[in-house]
Amino acid sequence: MKIGISSGCWYPALTEDSAEKIKNAGYDTAEIFICDESENETDYLMALKNRFDRLGIKIVSVHPYTSFAEQFLLFSGYERRRENAYKYYRRYHNACKILGAEFINFHGATLPVEPEKYAEIYSRLYREAKEEGLTFCQENVRKFICGKASYITELKRILRDDISFTLDVKQAHMEGESLSDMIKIMGKNIKLVHISDHTGDEPCLLPGFGEFDTEGFLNELKGIGYNGHIITEIYSKNCRKESDIRDSQLFLSNLIKKINDGDLRQ
Repeated sequence: MKIGISSGCWYPALTEDSAEKIKNAGYDTAEIFICDESENETDYLMALKNRFDRLGIKIVSVHPYTSFAEQFLLFSGYERRRENAYKYYRRYHNACKILGAEFINFHGATLPVEPEKYAEIYSRLYREAKEEGLTFCQENVRKFICGKASYITELKRILRDDISFTLDVKQAHMEGESLSDMIKIMGKNIKLVHISDHTGDEPCLLPGFGEFDTEGFLNELKGIGYNGHIITEIYSKNCRKESDIRDSQLFLSNLIKKINDGDLRQ
């Protein structure tokens, strides 16, 4: 497993300005949160890639700013809009290719959709991304229908191995879902992890700043064979000072080293 951090941790700072912040926090792996239509343009993306490259930071995943609108774009039932949305989401494929990223995050629908219909829509997005060598990851997000383990179970039953997941710790916690259950259901289809911490009063904190059993969680992931990226993703309001991000990075680095070294001893 390897740790990284999302540029979204500094939102609403400009996306490109997160590069130096990520480097200063000790990370060399990042997820990019595309925050505006202009940030999906080729010239901007090339400049962004160059800025991250100069600092030795690898971009592994992209988070579309259109996540909030996916119910309207893809699940409203208006076929013309849906067809145009498929075309639009292929623009994120281009973003990934320029940035060198493999994974795209997807939130999906907020209103009830029959699992078979949801699977049909997701499947097209998944297949079109796969044709470009990319992985289209359904994320568990609170207040979205895939925030529920029961709905993810249905999608997994229908799609079997033709689905990939981003497992998000804070979203499961705020939705009141068991992370252990999520791990069992998603299983080897987990391709990306968004990590955070929490207390009884604070649902989203930097890893190492709360009461969450981070080591136990990482060992559960290790138990199903997960060996991918662990991406810190919080809201900027949940960080008091920049040095806390560095402290969190050291906390995660030490845990990951301990867990990875454990593999070597077996």
